[in-house]
Amino acid sequence: MGIKKNNKAQTLFVLGVTSNWVFAAANVIIGLNKTTRINYDVRILHNGISPDDMNNLLKLRDSIQFERFNFEEANTEKFNRVSMMAFSRFECFRYLNDYEYVVWLDADITLQKSLDEIVGYADESGLAMFKHENTPISVSFSSEVQGFDMNATCYNDGVFVISKKLKDKSEAISKWLYEATIKYYHAINSDQAVFNLMLQQFQVSPGNLPMMYNSHPGKNDMEAHIIHPWGEGKFWNKFFYESWDMNYNEWTHLSGCANEEYEFFRSSFLEKKRRKVRVPDSFKTIRRKLIQVRFKNNQKFIKVFGVYLIGKKNDQL
Repeated sequence: MGIKKNNKAQTLFVLGVTSNWVFAAANVIIGLNKTTRINYDVRILHNGISPDDMNNLLKLRDSIQFERFNFEEANTEKFNRVSMMAFSRFECFRYLNDYEYVVWLDADITLQKSLDEIVGYADESGLAMFKHENTPISVSFSSEVQGFDMNATCYNDGVFVISKKLKDKSEAISKWLYEATIKYYHAINSDQAVFNLMLQQFQVSPGNLPMMYNSHPGKNDMEAHIIHPWGEGKFWNKFFYESWDMNYNEWTHLSGCANEEYEFFRSSFLEKKRRKVRVPDSFKTIRRKLIQVRFKNNQKFIKVFGVYLIGKKNDQL
């Protein structure tokens, strides 16, 4: 299916997924439908989504753009945790030819609030990312890369925004990212490693994307617009969130396609939760716990919430 641009849209949201992550992409699109009101397009980069899955995704949003992606140099066991599709985010810079803003969203997120204002964080520098304070970029490498500061602060590329301010450099940046992945293949562990090198190579100082747009589960849930479980634990195997579950149910109802891993995880999670719910103590049991009675010298000492009441032995409580 070809690219069908909405001429009113200034913002493009981009996702990159393998064919077995269609359910995750659907979850993000449903989240966007529910939360975000600006004019925007969605582009899904993929390695072979089936026509049936494409048609079902188009039922969620009929303007979705699909683009086949291939980068064989990254299609290796070394990157099996992130997959080749993680490197498809390098394409985002090229899309500045058609849009004012391009927003990359990892597909393993859940949206809780609007992304209408996320693009503004890239206005000043042309790029906005969440900064991992006190974490050097070296955590994303297996060995040092000469000519770069490996102690520079690491930026998370799971969610980022780029703006037209980088348009003049966009083609050069995209080309360099692919070339650097090949050149420094021996040293990098993921796309994030190359992305952080690019910041130094092109002297780009990202605007600070607040944690609420890239928040790990349990960090800032009430304020978060995007919750993103970066790492191996996902919403379908470790973190149960109602927002993700509701979107998943919408997708399975529409597509008829359930995810076996999530079905097993949800069933196990809900069963454990049910077992943890205790039947409330009877009133008498509660009273025994809260009210302690002692007898001494024909007197009754009653301790209620830490306060002693003194009465005769035969007095009724």
